[in-house]
Amino acid sequence: MAVRGCRNASLQSADPFGLRALGSGRVRCNARRSKSQLSGRICRPSSLSRYFQSHFRRSDMFRKTAIALLLAAAGSHAHADIVAQWNFNSVPADGNTATGTLIPFVGVGTASRIGGIAGSFASGDATGGSSDPATGDDSGWQTTTYAAQGTGDKTRGVQFAVSTVGFSDVVINYDLRHSNTSSRYELVQYSLDGANFIDFLTFDGNAGDNWFNARTVDLSSIAGADNNADFAFRVVATFAPGTSAYAASSATGTYGTAGTWRFDMVTVSAAPVPEPETYALMLAGLGLIGVAARRRK
Repeated sequence: MAVRGCRNASLQSADPFGLRALGSGRVRCNARRSKSQLSGRICRPSSLSRYFQSHFRRSDMFRKTAIALLLAAAGSHAHADIVAQWNFNSVPADGNTATGTLIPFVGVGTASRIGGIAGSFASGDATGGSSDPATGDDSGWQTTTYAAQGTGDKTRGVQFAVSTVGFSDVVINYDLRHSNTSSRYELVQYSLDGANFIDFLTFDGNAGDNWFNARTVDLSSIAGADNNADFAFRVVATFAPGTSAYAASSATGTYGTAGTWRFDMVTVSAAPVPEPETYALMLAGLGLIGVAARRRK
């Protein structure tokens, strides 16, 4: 675009900086212009400088606003929430670890025994303790009466049912104390319908009278576990790999039905599914980035 009333050759070139955005299609000189002045006056740079400063300032503002919107949208669902958590401690606290509850400390869900095992409450502080920050009233859920040697593979243990409606990327954590004669291997299974369970991950509890804290089961790759009212999982005793018999947790012990597993801090975490407002924020941010890009051309 040629700049009328100016003899500056650099301004007679093409419009590399978007001067057409000025609206009038020309850059006005900073003086009253007569015909003689228009033929001999060179434009002062001040008007151009003010234009460019304002133009890039607005572009920078758009860019920063867009980035802020995108970060707000991403941050609204990037974190994980505790959907349900069992710490098995008495409510209200009674200072007695032999008492407790199967009602979740956080959220809603059910905990149950499967396969005919027996259950009670015992100390979550004993022999090193679980990750429960409570002391003195830290109860764990103790289970016993597991299957006889060589029988009942994957049939006895505990089950937790938790609705994940409104959540995705499910992760399970729990602490487990193995007694010397308990099954060394524990299998985690999950269910998408609350009835049929699928083998997922086996843990090796290779020490007796010992807590294995922060067992982690990442189900984020299981799409069916997301937003599912019937989601459930089990932790069951299983044979030693490649055999048809249980192994004892203690290397010097012998597996027995009276061996115990003691659970604590059973936690289901997941990321909230983004609300429609979150998608609106993301679209607004992308739109502003597009506007800023066009202004820079």
